[in-house]
Formats: sequence, C-alpha cells, structure tokens
Amino acid sequence: MMEFIKKNKMFVAVLTFIFVVMAAVAVYALSINKPSDIVLPPNLVDEQPPQGSDEEPEDTHERAMIRNFYGQFDDGGNSVILYWDIASNDSVIEKIELYSQNNLIADVTNTQSYEMPITVYQFATGVNEFELRCSLKNEVSISEKTSVVVDYIFDFQKSSEWVNDPLLGEGIMISLSYTYNLSTPVGTPIITVKDSSDADSAVEFVANTELSHTNNYVTMQTTYFLPTASLPEGLASWRITWLFDVVQISTEDRISIDIKREDSELPPSDEEDENFEPATEGDTTDD
Repeated sequence: MMEFIKKNKMFVAVLTFIFVVMAAVAVYALSINKPSDIVLPPNLVDEQPPQGSDEEPEDTHERAMIRNFYGQFDDGGNSVILYWDIASNDSVIEKIELYSQNNLIADVTNTQSYEMPITVYQFATGVNEFELRCSLKNEVSISEKTSVVVDYIFDFQKSSEWVNDPLLGEGIMISLSYTYNLSTPVGTPIITVKDSSDADSAVEFVANTELSHTNNYVTMQTTYFLPTASLPEGLASWRITWLFDVVQISTEDRISIDIKREDSELPPSDEEDENFEPATEGDTTDD
C-alpha cells in the first residue's frame, strides 16, 4: 500500500482534495436547509403550557385519618381491649374491620373499642399484633397497626390457711393459683419464705392441682406447707416470694398468724365445766 502511494503521489493528492471538497459541500447543504424557527402569534404563545413544570393542581380533599389506635391487656378481666378514634374529615366511611394476623376478628364500624377474652380468642402469650382497616367510599382503604403484650402468667390468686394435718403436722398451707397458655409452659413456681427477721423458713412442696382448662389456657394451683410446730405462741409473719424461673416472673405476698395452741389454753372455769356440780351444805367443810 505504501509503495502504491509513493508511486502515485499526484493521484492520491487529487483524490484527497476531491473528498475534502465533497465533505464541505455536504456540510454547506445541510446548513442552508435547516428549518427556520416557527414564530407564533403573541396570543398563542401565552397559551402554551410552561415547559418543565410537573406541578399538579392542589388537592383540597382531606382524607379520613385513624388516630390513637392502641390496646392493653386487662389482667383482672383476662382480656385484650383495643381503642381507637377515626376522623372522617371529607371522606365517607363505609366499613371498619379489626384484624389479627390477617384474620378478621370483627366488624367494628359502629364502635370505638373492642374487648376480647383471651381464652375465647386464644391469643398467644407475648406480643400480639392487631390491625384496624377502614374502607372509604370511592377511595383506597386506610389502616393502622398496634400491638398488645399478653402476660405469660396472669390471674394470680394467693391464699394461706393454718392447719393441723395428721401427716404434715401443725403449719400453714400456702397456695398460689395462676393461669397460663399451654403453648408457653411456665413450670412450677419456686417459693421463698422469709420470717420477720428476714431469715429463710423451710417449706415442703405439697401439690400442683389443675383447677380449670379452657381451650389452650389452664389454671393451676401450687401449694407448699410451712411448719409452725417449733414456733412459740404469738403473732408471726412471713414474706412470700413466688418465682417462675422459666419466664423470670415473680409475685410477692405477706402472711401473718396469731399462733395459739389448744393444749396451752386455760382450763374452763367452773361455770364452763360441763361436769361441774354445785356443792351442797353437807359437802361444805369449815376450817
């Protein structure tokens, strides 16, 4: 190729010149054929939409709003209670529904609270999530979520009774009843008993007794025996702590008893003695 160019320098130069001229002519032709800018009348120019503006007309419609959706676990009533407040604003509310884990619980259109016994609705112990869904006319539904913690153990009932048991002897039966969900076992509570001087008192485990069973919830009673035979007569008191070690939940109680034993009581007076017979004159002796 280089040999050809060296031998035909004149021919190559002429050919290059022709190509340059053709390119210049093409560029010139394009420049003179460029369409001219279109000039619109002033009235049409004013009516053209502004370029690069994405603003939409202001929406003055105020949609409904769910406010103050919250709940609580009522230990006394063993139920979950939910509360809410909905401002309809410019919307028309057609329906309000309550859900738990995407399962419909109830239509609550005409109320602002709802109570659910846990033994009926079988809520799990721990965190339970709820959702309030509000259907609006001709609009997308709005919703709000909240959560309620159901206690692992609830409905504590404490009792104590002084007994003179033929097997255990003299002492106090200390009992605790409680309710829990079988899906979250809590184990047998450990009891700690301290007397008025804060010293530990020995106790004996007696029994675990099932009091009731509703669906997945069970109510149990755990009983311990506190011996008192070695204690002197008089008022005695103790501080009781029940600990569910599995779930690290505890509850406390205080008990007291006035210890009086039958064999230490004074014998009945003459008037109270059933075998008492009044003395006659013949039985009376003078000193």
